[in-house]
Amino acid sequence: MNASYPLLVKLLRNYHDNSAFSLNAEAHDWPVITRDAARHGLMQFLYDLLSRPGVRKGIPPQLLEEIKRECFRLAATNLILLGELRAILRTFEESHLRCAPLRGLAL
Repeated sequence: MNASYPLLVKLLRNYHDNSAFSLNAEAHDWPVITRDAARHGLMQFLYDLLSRPGVRKGIPPQLLEEIKRECFRLAATNLILLGELRAILRTFEESHLRCAPLRGLAL
């Protein structure tokens, strides 16, 4: 099992738990964790969790800033894709064709 998975699973399991859990930032391979989080579409969750007050104190500020930048990049990409999807759906509607996007924004 990849070394980042236990941490990612722990973060996701505690996502809705408002109590902070301890995190030894030095004990983790952050480049691998961020790579795996990006690969699995979890960067927004990772940023949200790591920026919480009880957790953030153990995270290197530059790492948190890199994750934040990636989240903003993803948000910008999603806005572009949303515009494209709206145009496609409008075209289908004008042609009186029913369409139900099932796969999200990435077509």
